[in-house]
Amino acid sequence: EDLDGDGFVRQMRQKVEMGKGEFILHPKDPSGRALQRVGEGKGDYKTWNEGIDNDLDGRYNEDGIGGLDLHRNYPENWRPDTGRDATGRGWTQFGAGAYPLSEPETRSLVLWLLEHPNVGVANSMDTAVPMHLRGPSVCEETECMHPADLAIYKHMDSVGKSFTKYPWAGDVYRTYNTRVPVNPFTGDSSRPSPLFGHGPDWGYSYYGAVWYGDELWHGGREKDYDGDGRIDESDVLRYCDEAFAGKCFKPWTKFAHPALGEVEIGGFNPKFFSQNGPPEVLEQWAHNQAMFNLYMAMSLPKVEIVDVKVAAAKVSKDSATHEVRVTVRNTGRLPTALEQAKKIKIVQPDRIVADFGRGSGSRAIGRPPEFWLGGGETRTITLRVKTGSGENDRKATLKLLSTRGGVAERAVAW
Repeated sequence: EDLDGDGFVRQMRQKVEMGKGEFILHPKDPSGRALQRVGEGKGDYKTWNEGIDNDLDGRYNEDGIGGLDLHRNYPENWRPDTGRDATGRGWTQFGAGAYPLSEPETRSLVLWLLEHPNVGVANSMDTAVPMHLRGPSVCEETECMHPADLAIYKHMDSVGKSFTKYPWAGDVYRTYNTRVPVNPFTGDSSRPSPLFGHGPDWGYSYYGAVWYGDELWHGGREKDYDGDGRIDESDVLRYCDEAFAGKCFKPWTKFAHPALGEVEIGGFNPKFFSQNGPPEVLEQWAHNQAMFNLYMAMSLPKVEIVDVKVAAAKVSKDSATHEVRVTVRNTGRLPTALEQAKKIKIVQPDRIVADFGRGSGSRAIGRPPEFWLGGGETRTITLRVKTGSGENDRKATLKLLSTRGGVAERAVAW
């Protein structure tokens, strides 16, 4: 709840006796605004989210609208929310929701994508690390991804950082959970922590697409001003003061709380500084991220028919009279199917079919050739045709069909 009516849910702090809190006034902030966490029973300040304990669980205003994280609501490796594991011995996932796709946003997106299997890249963006973030989220990337697909992701990681200058790019399980100092997980490379029901994991494992969940903005963690090897609240506050004249921080103001007594309400703007960049910097952050998204979109496969040649068929056991040699090309950087997409059968193989027109006596011999085109690959596919005896039987429209590479057509006559 927004107790002071300023339009934002900020923080509450309260001065207590030394040894009864877990924060102290930050020694590097003479203004007395920043706090430093020193551990339970070692400080003289306590903090809470602005609001009241309406469910009497000892925590204040912790249940946000919706109460879940949509990036934890996907079917891939979904686990019950905290406290809902009946055994008390299984994995749980904070913010998972009642069940996979319990929310209309995720359910609508997944169903739409399954009905539109042509989508090859996606970025379901979040805030605020900043990082080009992707799966896998429950295992090592070398175990859970096909080598060819992983090479594509590694390329995209590198390209993304070249546009955005984000300090991190990579998977959740290893990179985010153990190497990113602002993450909420272990930070211990010897024991990465899994994250379940993650959107980018569903996007790759179940949908076979290049799927990122990039984290924009850095929450004000611009610079380690004191050079102590970490960016804490005093560094963030200094950046707020220098870059935005302190507008991103509301001074602590006394408030009579109905349960806690006198507290102070204030702190960083939760929506337009901690979570999202202030208006002054949004355009640049959005531009840099958009350049990466556009690069991925421009990398999508696109098929075309380069050339067609028709010749008399060589002697064989079938009844073909002609061979139609069709040279096809994928002009995109990405293949027409990731290896994972082939495995889970989310897309059909690329294929060439011949339409001889109504009433034609010509026909293709055998099944249409099926194949896959790699990024930038050109190859020649041969169709065997039995030509009819009619005057209109020596022509056809060739169609190159690719689930994610599109459709190309070429008229041919012989």
